[in-house]
Amino acid sequence: MTSWGREMNKKQTEALETIQNFILWYTSNEQEQEKMQSSAADYVRQDHVLTEGDYKFEIGQEVMWSGSWGTRAPQPAKIIDKGDKNGQPVYDLDNGHWAYEYQLEEI
Repeated sequence: MTSWGREMNKKQTEALETIQNFILWYTSNEQEQEKMQSSAADYVRQDHVLTEGDYKFEIGQEVMWSGSWGTRAPQPAKIIDKGDKNGQPVYDLDNGHWAYEYQLEEI
C-alpha cells in the first residue's frame, strides 16, 4: 500500500489503486503522476467512494421501483445485489433491471 492510502477503508484503498493504475497508464511523466496521485487521494478521502453505510436499502428488501429514471409507474421488485455507478449507490433487482436510489421506495 502506498503512503497516501493508509487512512482509507478497504473500498477507498481499492478505488485509489485502480485510479493509480490508470494514472500510470495515462502518463509516464513522474511529476505529472505525483500531482495526479495526490489529487486522486484527496478525491477519494473526500468520500467520493461509497462505503457499506452509504446504502439506503439492503439485499433482499422489497421495494417499489420506477423505471425510466423514475418516470414510470412504480412496480414491486426485490433487491438482489448492490453496487455503485458513477459514485452513486445502485441496486440490481429481481426483475432484470438495476436502479439508482431515487428510483426506489420502501414498501
